[in-house]
Amino acid sequence: MKNEASDSSTVDKRKHAVFATEDIKQGTRIICEPPLITLPYPGADIRQLMHAYAKLPKYEQERIWDLDPSDLSASPLLETLAQLTEPILKRTVQIICKPKEDWTKEEAKDFEQSGTVLEQVLPTLRLAARWHASSRSMIDIPENERDKLPEGTPITGLFVETAGLRHSCVPNCYAHYNPVTDRMTVHTTRAIACGEELTLSSIAGIYYQTASVRASELKEKYGITCKCEACDSSHANFKKHEDARLRTNGRATLLGHFLTMLEIVDSDKVLKDLCLSSHIRPERQPSKEELENNAQTVLDLIKDLKVTGCEGPELIRWYNALIDRLQPRIAEALSGEKKLGLWKVILGRANGCELIAKRCFGEDSEEFKELQKRKERIAEVLMNAEEHAKTLKESKKKIIRS
Repeated sequence: MKNEASDSSTVDKRKHAVFATEDIKQGTRIICEPPLITLPYPGADIRQLMHAYAKLPKYEQERIWDLDPSDLSASPLLETLAQLTEPILKRTVQIICKPKEDWTKEEAKDFEQSGTVLEQVLPTLRLAARWHASSRSMIDIPENERDKLPEGTPITGLFVETAGLRHSCVPNCYAHYNPVTDRMTVHTTRAIACGEELTLSSIAGIYYQTASVRASELKEKYGITCKCEACDSSHANFKKHEDARLRTNGRATLLGHFLTMLEIVDSDKVLKDLCLSSHIRPERQPSKEELENNAQTVLDLIKDLKVTGCEGPELIRWYNALIDRLQPRIAEALSGEKKLGLWKVILGRANGCELIAKRCFGEDSEEFKELQKRKERIAEVLMNAEEHAKTLKESKKKIIRS
């Protein structure tokens, strides 16, 4: 499909940022690329990185040097390499600044030795700084579980085209790695105007954190400062973003507790995973009122997420809570037209999730296919229920006539 193709004509790759050269529709795939380099667990081994880099053709090595490096303070490894390099570099510069005929034997020897060291260390430092700034996770597994993966499993990769997009706390694009196609795709999550910068989020939780918390994380992890409308206190929309994020944080915390309790009610596996004894299991099912109150909290949370500019998979996460956990339970407490009516609402939300997945992941993704299957299952259940209700209604009419 046209909007699934990567179209480089729609972007202008200026140094440090990427801008649209024409209007781009929501859900357009603007990047589809394989990784240039991949690393297995732990995903940041400097020797593995240098080895992988050395195997690249010259033209692909040059593409890496066009990327922006991370601030050296953003990583203990980068700081260590910089500390090792700085005195050697300083000494070398001092020697170079002198006429060669004035060099002492010690200086000539130092220059020769320093040159050998710098030839090794400086490229390592430059490459590590770009890897730290631009590498992306290729798996959706918590960091504390990654050491259990089969040896050699790639967990981080460098995607050069994707790395060209800068961070924003109000991003207008979404990046997703498809393990089946071994491609990183980037889709626009909303319509983009010609001349507008294309942006991604570099950190998780941007829709739940205040500006100060996000600023601290961005500085610590990448050494960068975000100047988007959610971070610039002088911007007219700043307070709107701050207030919405405070609300999303509180609501997500409350909902997380309630949804966990639902899982405990339903599954012995959850008890085991959380290291809880069986006597911890709640003695009763939640009431219809509790379910309805939490469903409304989810809707309020989704509304605030949209205020923050969220148009991506984070919405699917909370719609899933309604579709899979809350509203089917509420429907069980209803009957007749009210029950069918709620299932129609659930089907509508399943349709919405499928559309978001199409816009953010693409139709070739497993995420889209799974949500499509769920929508079809719900549609089939609803159709059968409507047919059953229709049959009952006709039967009642026949009984009344007789």
